[in-house]
Amino acid sequence: MKSTLFSFFLCSLLFLSLGSAVYAADKKNAGKDMYASAPSFAKKRIKSADSFIASGKYKSAWNALGADDSDYIIAKKVDVCTQYFANTEAHTSFAFKDLKKGEQLNEVRLNPGKLDFQAYDVEQVVHQYEISNGESARTYYALGTYYYEVLLLFGARWTKDEAEIRTLARDNLKKAVDAGFYDAKAAQRYANLRMEDGMYEEAADYYAKSLELDDSNANALYNYALSLMSLGKYDEGIEPASKAAVAYKDNREFQLDAYVLVAEAYMCMQNFPQAEKELLRLKTEFPDSYLPDMKLGDIYAAENDIAKASEAYLNSFKKNPRNLQWFYQTLGMYVHSGCTQEAVSLCTDAIHAFEGTASVRGYLYTFLANVYIEAKDFEQAVPAIDSAEKCFDAAGITNLKESLEQMRNVCRK
Repeated sequence: MKSTLFSFFLCSLLFLSLGSAVYAADKKNAGKDMYASAPSFAKKRIKSADSFIASGKYKSAWNALGADDSDYIIAKKVDVCTQYFANTEAHTSFAFKDLKKGEQLNEVRLNPGKLDFQAYDVEQVVHQYEISNGESARTYYALGTYYYEVLLLFGARWTKDEAEIRTLARDNLKKAVDAGFYDAKAAQRYANLRMEDGMYEEAADYYAKSLELDDSNANALYNYALSLMSLGKYDEGIEPASKAAVAYKDNREFQLDAYVLVAEAYMCMQNFPQAEKELLRLKTEFPDSYLPDMKLGDIYAAENDIAKASEAYLNSFKKNPRNLQWFYQTLGMYVHSGCTQEAVSLCTDAIHAFEGTASVRGYLYTFLANVYIEAKDFEQAVPAIDSAEKCFDAAGITNLKESLEQMRNVCRK
């Protein structure tokens, strides 16, 4: 296999399984006391609200905040609205509840029952306050937090277009953080939005700001590592990814993702022995996961060890046969690397591995046929197409006959 092509394949598939895993900000506030500089009357009411929140008395917390006579109060009210509501109507009207002993807020949200709603249109409240008092870091925070929560909860199902909500959340969060009124969550949320926009350098900067306030946040650590690696700073990404894995001790799926990210950093640094060591450990610790084998296959492919790559890829596919698109891409990588026979062998081994699973075998036979068609070996392609059709018939899949006939027509030309 051509080393350069496999190196390209390795880099092009980096983060394929993890690229969408930009984990959302945690719900807790963390870091400095944002309200330390509030006027005494506002600080007193905010302190009272915090004491109620600590005991699950969210309606009492809302009532304790009182009138919108300070931008600090408005900022705190938005936190209560977006984090502790029992029910909501388009996030312009909220119902709160003082929880009973043993009662959980998420359970109440699923079955809220009859509750009194409090109209609170954050956009209008902030606009009215700014008319008399001007904009401030607190109003930026209130709007940024509000729009981010609206984006998470409603997306396109709100009164504004989703793209506009995203822009409003992003711009206001940035203003708040840059003005110095923020907690770890606000900085992380802005970083998440920039990460989704592909602005990795800025995302990394703001994840760092978030971690300065709360260096135990697993999601921020993971996303920080991912942003650094997206910038090609693989060595710098190892430490936060490793810390994220430890912090995800109660979430095995996320923990595995973080450990795999560590291995990918070593892979991109061409430190294949260390990457292999990491992945072999993960095979033992996460025996049911397909990811370690998939990434081991990438290592062996980059090292031109075809036999070991094929074994690893097959093991991965056995553990996750729904990953058909990835397996097809892998076969294509073999073909375009000039290893058609190895692609045939890998696909044939997979077909044998799924004896008795007609639907999977049907797709695998179409893959095999495509490998032969790429090699212009039409005599071998036709029997594979016929086998695919038999498997699909056995599985009750009838909507692929036209596609199979098109493949036969290619072989007749």
